[in-house]
Amino acid sequence: MRICIPNPFFHPFEGGIENHIRALGARLSKRHEVHVVTSRIPGTESRSVVDGIHVHRLPAKFLNLYSPPASVTFGVRDEISRIKPDVIHLHNRWSPEYAWATASFLGEIPVVLTWHNDFGEGVGWQRPLSYVNDLWFKDSLARRSSAIICISRYVERRLISRGLDRERLRVIYNGVDLDPPSGEEDDFVLYVGRLVPTKGLDVLARAMRKVSSRLVVCGDGPLSKMLEKVPGVEVLGRVDRSRKAELMRRCKFLVLPSRMESFGLVLLEAMAVGKPVVASRVGGIPEVVGEGGILVEPESPDALAEAMNLLISNARLRRRLGSRAWSRAKLLSWDAAASRTEEIYEEVTDS
Repeated sequence: MRICIPNPFFHPFEGGIENHIRALGARLSKRHEVHVVTSRIPGTESRSVVDGIHVHRLPAKFLNLYSPPASVTFGVRDEISRIKPDVIHLHNRWSPEYAWATASFLGEIPVVLTWHNDFGEGVGWQRPLSYVNDLWFKDSLARRSSAIICISRYVERRLISRGLDRERLRVIYNGVDLDPPSGEEDDFVLYVGRLVPTKGLDVLARAMRKVSSRLVVCGDGPLSKMLEKVPGVEVLGRVDRSRKAELMRRCKFLVLPSRMESFGLVLLEAMAVGKPVVASRVGGIPEVVGEGGILVEPESPDALAEAMNLLISNARLRRRLGSRAWSRAKLLSWDAAASRTEEIYEEVTDS
C-alpha cells in the first residue's frame, strides 16, 4: 500500500504531530510505502529517507509569529498526485494549502484524518480563529472523509458533540517507546513543550514563586522571554531528541499545567522512563496519567505549587508514582498504534 501523509512540518522539526507521524511512519514503512509531503525548512534536502519514510520537501515561506511558525508550502497537490497514493492521511487542520490539497482528492482517494487537538483549541485572539477554522474543516473535509482517528476518548466526545458521525470515529491513543525506569534524579523539575498560552505557563510562572526547586524549560514560543525573567527558571529553548531524553531521565518529575490538552504526549514520554507527572485535570490528560501522577485544577497557581512541592519533598511518593507511571506507559505503544492505523487503512481502501 502507498500511503501519503501531507504535513507542513517534519523532521528535523520536532513537535507533537511531527513526532507522531515519524513514529507511526517508521513502523508502517516496514510493510508499506510511506511518503511525507512537507515544507523544505532551511538546511534540509528536497528528498530524503527518514526511518524508511520517503520525505518530499517542497518550497515554502515561513513567518515566525507563533510556535510552530506560520508557513505556506507550494505545490502540495501536484506532489500528492505524482505519488499516486492508495490512501491520504492528514494530521494538521491549520495549514490551508495542505487541507485544500487533501480535500481535492475526496471521492477519488480514501482520506483518513487524525484529530490531534480540541475543537477550536486556543486562548485569547486565537480561539475564535481556531473555532472558525475547525467549523470549515469539519464541514468541508471531516464529514466527507473515510475515517477520523481521535487520539483520546475526550476528543471523540468533543467531535460527537459537534455533530460528527460516531460511526466514522476511531480512537487510537498516542504511543511511546518504553525504556527501563530511570534510577537517576537531579534537583530540577522539567517542562517540555511549546511556550504558548494554552500550556498554562503563566500559571506555572506564578506557582514557581512558591516552589522549592529549579524548573528547566525546553521549547520555544512567544512566552519564552516571560519565563526567562522568573527566578529559578532556566529556559533551554528547543532541544534535540537525545537531550530531551537525557533531561527526562534526570528530572524529579515533569510538569504540564495546560489549560486544554487532548492527550499530552510529553506526559507519556516522561512516564515511559518511570517519572511521575504533575498536570492539569483537563481534556485527555486523566486518560494518559491514570495513577502515575498528581492532577490539579487548571488556572490555580496555589494548587499547582502545592502538588509540585509535595513531590519535591517526598522521595518515597515520587518512587511510588513513578512506578505506577511506568506501568501505565507499558499499556500504550507505537507498535499497537501503528497496527490499528494499518487496519483502518485496509478498511477504507477495501470499501
